[in-house]
Amino acid sequence: MLVDFKVTNFKSFKNTNEFSLEKGKYLRKYKNNILTFGKTKLLKLAILFGGNANGKTNLLDALKLLRFLVLTPTTSENKPLPTATFGYNNGNTKFAISFIKEQQYFEYEVVYNRNEINFEKLAVAGRVTFERVGQRFEQLPEQLTLLQKNIRKNQNLLFLHRKTM
Repeated sequence: MLVDFKVTNFKSFKNTNEFSLEKGKYLRKYKNNILTFGKTKLLKLAILFGGNANGKTNLLDALKLLRFLVLTPTTSENKPLPTATFGYNNGNTKFAISFIKEQQYFEYEVVYNRNEINFEKLAVAGRVTFERVGQRFEQLPEQLTLLQKNIRKNQNLLFLHRKTM
């Protein structure tokens, strides 16, 4: 279940924009539309609406791109990572997502450009599973320490970690 998703420097999103399914403090009606996970109260349903050219499709495209990055590894260090930056600038794109799966709270963040992943972090239930800054690995699960020297600058750790779990 999606908790929230943040995107920076992607298509029409220059600054950080957030899509959250957390219940707002003013929502008192429609209690059957709320799920509770510990202290977190989430909406079962959310609807994107707004005028034309306000970023609805770009938000969905950002989610699709994050999914693609996680599920489809690069095949070589020379292969560029897919990007669609705001105004085609050369800056980094940032995605951050929080979700609940099998009663566990996950937080994943990736900052990258077409050449490399600059930052990547996964936390499960508030504990950091892995964290990387460029090619420096601040924290790495034991299963990935043997592969550390072979991890390319344009290869995400989440893909590798999924395979070792």
